[in-house]
Amino acid sequence: MEGYIDTHSNAKVHDGPVVLDENVRKHLPAGSKVLSSRGHGASNWNKLVRIDVETDGSPASYFLKISEGTKGLGMIQGEYESMLLIYKTVPDFTPQPLVWGTCTDPDLHFLLFSFHELHKGLPSTDRLAYAVAQLHTTSAKAAPCLEDKRKRFGFHITTYNGVLAQDNTWTETWDEFYSRGMKRMLQLKEEARGPSEELETISRPFLEKVIPRLLRPLEAEGRSIEPVLIHDDLWIGNVSTRKDTREPMMFDASAFWGHNEYELSTMRPLGNDWGRECMASYHRRIPKSEPREDWDARNALYATRTYIHDSALYPKDPGFRQRLIDEMRKLVDQFGSDDAEMSE
Repeated sequence: MEGYIDTHSNAKVHDGPVVLDENVRKHLPAGSKVLSSRGHGASNWNKLVRIDVETDGSPASYFLKISEGTKGLGMIQGEYESMLLIYKTVPDFTPQPLVWGTCTDPDLHFLLFSFHELHKGLPSTDRLAYAVAQLHTTSAKAAPCLEDKRKRFGFHITTYNGVLAQDNTWTETWDEFYSRGMKRMLQLKEEARGPSEELETISRPFLEKVIPRLLRPLEAEGRSIEPVLIHDDLWIGNVSTRKDTREPMMFDASAFWGHNEYELSTMRPLGNDWGRECMASYHRRIPKSEPREDWDARNALYATRTYIHDSALYPKDPGFRQRLIDEMRKLVDQFGSDDAEMSE
């Protein structure tokens, strides 16, 4: 899909003809003639291909992702399951995942999508907010439950943010799910960058005090969270606009069932009017959760996942870790004391 661009400097641009693997060809329409198969877009992690075919005189196009190794297999499976659920929920706002599989080379794995021509640039904030609100409100009706009918948070398969395996273990409370995920990410960040005494010092109060202080009130005093399907990587590189319908498109999901407010926290690090308007437009449709006075701090807390992902994915850039430390420290200074914990 045009517009599928990872804007980080390490992203590899794909261009030129690509020989289609036989296991991919098997999933094209019977009797179709491949007119073109070329690299398309750029990515740090996958090879991207546009396939143009003709079947009985009718043209059609497909978007192919190819990933390598055991981790690549997990990435392909996780994205397929994520995008399949999102497509079933809001088919107008996402490409259709058609099939995934392994190439004739057992170390290569593929994921085939419908292809859509996209505009360059960002979608309308109002239409993107509408699409995300539709994803959340519609999926809430199908949220998975425990045997006793209580809602639960997590996902049925491991998903990946870039090459980072997420902890999607099913949990009964939102703060437990979020805490587990942060612990996993702190571990992966350390593996990528090595230990940081400063980060280790603030991680304990962040995990033990800040997260409970800001997330437990969401499920206290009679309040509850209705889990919704979260895209989980809804940054500017994973949204665009369809040329035919002018509607927003979301792709590259690493989904889970969680608190709806988490979704647009990826807009906070942008620090610009477009990101702020996305969040404002969304909350005109879906109100902020109670206690509302905690919303900005919750949003800052959720945004730390974006900072830690960047820090682990791009270990050679010192700015990402420092930004993570700075943002975590702000929250620890505000909510990391015993007095702050007691104020729940």
